[in-house]
Amino acid sequence: MIKIMHICSDTNIGGAGRYLLNLLKNSNKSKYKLYFCLPRGSQLKKILQEANGKVIEVDIVPDKSFNIKDVFKIRKVLKKYKPDIVHTHASFSGRVASKASNIGKIIYTRHYVDVNYNKKGLPILRLKSKVKGIINNLTCDGVIGVVGECVQVLTNMGVDKKKIKIIYNGVNPIPEYSKEQKDEVKKKYNIGPDDKVISIIGRISKEKGHEVFIESIRILSVKRSDIKAIMAGTGIEESSIKYLIKKNKLEDNIAFIGFVDNITDILNITDVQLNTSYTEAQSLALLEGMSAGIPAVASNIGGNPKVIRHGKNGFVVPVEDSRAFVKRTCEILDNSDLYNYMKQNAKKIYNKRFTASRMTRQTENFYDKILKGRV
Repeated sequence: MIKIMHICSDTNIGGAGRYLLNLLKNSNKSKYKLYFCLPRGSQLKKILQEANGKVIEVDIVPDKSFNIKDVFKIRKVLKKYKPDIVHTHASFSGRVASKASNIGKIIYTRHYVDVNYNKKGLPILRLKSKVKGIINNLTCDGVIGVVGECVQVLTNMGVDKKKIKIIYNGVNPIPEYSKEQKDEVKKKYNIGPDDKVISIIGRISKEKGHEVFIESIRILSVKRSDIKAIMAGTGIEESSIKYLIKKNKLEDNIAFIGFVDNITDILNITDVQLNTSYTEAQSLALLEGMSAGIPAVASNIGGNPKVIRHGKNGFVVPVEDSRAFVKRTCEILDNSDLYNYMKQNAKKIYNKRFTASRMTRQTENFYDKILKGRV
């Protein structure tokens, strides 16, 4: 049995957390034993344990990649469980601990694209990135990039290209509800049976561009009387986003529902999904929407164009351009033939490239190569 220790510093259930859950649910349990080292109190504990994951809580600083004291605490865990592979997510402390202990091969997944790296006039940021690249080479045996843009950033930083493997994110398909079930969910959120539902799902933070979403809904609500929006997620920008909704008098148009254990309800009533991010590696919410055949309008940034094929299963539009989001959303809603065409394509693209089982098999193959020294 090959032991894999996942170390994640996140306390919320964001992209990395859902990535871990998908790996756990689809892993080859006859060959791999998965452990999850988390900060005490992390919301990930519950969902991983419900999927029969072995969770180890440690008193480390939450939501922080590196803390010297955390290195020693994680090192104790590694010495106890002696994993064959240490796979880290937003935890540089975990990599340092593994290196210092000489326990296990070290892998980390790059879940994000650094939007600032290539900007001119930021030499300090570029210098810091170069330093990180050198450190990454010293503290890992392999790196997983969830999209090509991650690999580009890593190689620009100086990470050895031979160590990097592109493995697209994958998700489990969203179960489809009956009409009666959908009507019940709509009733729960005070949405009429004939209303058109626009949703955004994800962490409430600046880089997700929720103010662009709110402005888009404001414009859409002027153009159409049948628009209802749902915002699902938690994060540090919650209070400012709620204030913005109130300021624009959109309380009746936007349901801000915060954290939800299961986004199946939301996606089953969604007509069009928006992704208004300023930076994005590969959105799990978009992939889950695609599995349910939901067309999307997304910012033309990072990995979004690899997921949303312009004119096929949705549209990509310029970053921060609310009117472009509105135009393309209306185009989808007003043309039933286009809507059905995009719905079919969304499912086809998902099944071909973005299933959780495909992602897990590729990840496990990468583990095997790392252990055999072939990377």
